[in-house]
Amino acid sequence: MTCYIGIGAVYVVFISGIVQECVDAEKTISQGYYALILFPLFLAMNMTRNLKDLAPLSAVGNTFLLTAAIIGVVYSLKDGIGTTHVMVQEKIELYPKFLGTVFFSMCSPGLILEIEHCMKKPKNYLKPCGVLNWGMAVLIMVHVFVGVVGYLKWGSEAVGNFIRNHVENDPATMTALIMQALAIYFSYGLQCYMPIMILNKDYALPAIQEGIFKGTPYFWDLVIRIGVSLVTCKELFEGYLASLRGILGAAIPKLDLFLGLVGAVCIATLGVLIPCTLYLVVNYGNYGRFKWRLVLGVVLLIIGLVAMLCASITSLVLIVRFFHTG
Repeated sequence: MTCYIGIGAVYVVFISGIVQECVDAEKTISQGYYALILFPLFLAMNMTRNLKDLAPLSAVGNTFLLTAAIIGVVYSLKDGIGTTHVMVQEKIELYPKFLGTVFFSMCSPGLILEIEHCMKKPKNYLKPCGVLNWGMAVLIMVHVFVGVVGYLKWGSEAVGNFIRNHVENDPATMTALIMQALAIYFSYGLQCYMPIMILNKDYALPAIQEGIFKGTPYFWDLVIRIGVSLVTCKELFEGYLASLRGILGAAIPKLDLFLGLVGAVCIATLGVLIPCTLYLVVNYGNYGRFKWRLVLGVVLLIIGLVAMLCASITSLVLIVRFFHTG
């Protein structure tokens, strides 16, 4: 829940920041007011009850995201690529930050499980050429292609958001940023879906059945959806979650630092450490010949743990440096 609500909060900050940039370049009005204006739209997205209803919205978001990427790539290459390239970065201590960003980009374990459970033929999801592998293959290719273009164009000076490398207030840049905001908005409901389902199924419904909560399932479902939306739109309240606001406020200009930290701590735990532990427990007593399942699980667990620790420490150090030096 912390992971997905945190991602939703980053989405709200990102979207409201782009809206502010488009309509109020001088920033005469606080970004929090734009979150207030947009709150009904975020709530409307969270009122979608079924995952299958979120699927077409997510497809629209993917279309906007690919369009923004295409605009960015074409705009990047129109004047050719850069001339100075360092193929291997000499600061090897920064590599764990890349791992944290990869964790953030590539893994949504809760949604992966929920999608599989909602399919008519769940076995088709995990086949070698199934839905999951095809989806991850396309995702990786898009990430690699955009990353390579950005690096060839700007080298080590490239910033975390690909579109932010372009000239500010340029029509093509603003168009791509708006499409990014729309893509993130249409994906916002997916990030809030899991916290809403967890609170509903694991807490609200049992409490109603046991008589702890008074009211109907519909009433508490509505309360939960409004509550999750309010928490992600934390700018609505002055001083609310002040520490989180401080971290986000400092990290947004370097959004890659914050995403790397979230990916390293939350996604690595949900997507690597816990699944590896469960794999070892479920197969206890049935590790196969030469106990290959035990060896596989332990090796993956160690790799995930080392990667999480290195990426978390690196991201924290870089955020502290950003606080002090900018």
